Formats: sequence, C-alpha cells, structure tokens
Amino acid sequence: MALLTQSKAVRAFLAEKAATVCENIFDQDRPQTYPRQLDKFIVVALKNKVPHSSISEKAYIQFHIYVKDGANGMFRDDVMQDLIDGVKMLDLQSPLFVFNGSCVETDPKVDGLGFHAVVLQYPVTLIKQVINN
Repeated sequence: MALLTQSKAVRAFLAEKAATVCENIFDQDRPQTYPRQLDKFIVVALKNKVPHSSISEKAYIQFHIYVKDGANGMFRDDVMQDLIDGVKMLDLQSPLFVFNGSCVETDPKVDGLGFHAVVLQYPVTLIKQVINN
C-alpha cells in the first residue's frame, strides 16, 4: 500500500462542480484546439506550492475562467462576472482537501487568443488517501 493524494480525483471533483456553472470544462490545462468555437469555458487545475515537484500536501485548487471577447476585442465583463459569481457560490467542501484560506482572484487578462481570463485560486491541504497497489 502507498500513501498518495488522488490529484485526478480532486480535478474530477472540481470539474463536476464547475459543470453546474458552465458546460465547457477542461481538466488541468487549456486545450490547444477544440472542434467548435467556444464562447466561454473553465479550466479546473490542481497546482503545487512547490513547482516542479510531485503532488504535495500544500496545493492550490484553481478555476481559470475564459470569456471570448466581443466585437472589436471588447471585454464582456457581465459574462465574466456571472461565471466568477457562479464559481464562488459553489459548495467546494470535500473529503479530498481542507481549505487554508480564502479565494484570491486575478484581474482579467487578455490571453492573445481572443479571450479574457480570470483565475480563482484557493489554498488547500490535500488529504492523503491509502491506495492499494
């Protein structure tokens, strides 16, 4: 038996929750291509406090929220705010992690691909689970 944290389980939990806010959910990274044009989407991610290491107890759960710019590159603040509010209202209590603080929200940034993006980040301690190998 090994003592491991199920990072995949955490991301699946976050994706399930985020799907109640937006139908277009991606796991861990933004896709390079997609078969249809998306108007908005959310990427759920689990990031370590220590970069370039295996999953550690201290981590961040993240919701990367993307909204397609309007005509002439206009920021669609109303759509973005609805998604932000929806994510912030989610019940994220889970047996997979414990919160270590409150949500930090980034300012909207242009991604260079026609979207504005905001990241909501929560510091958490991952709960170890025993896995039979």
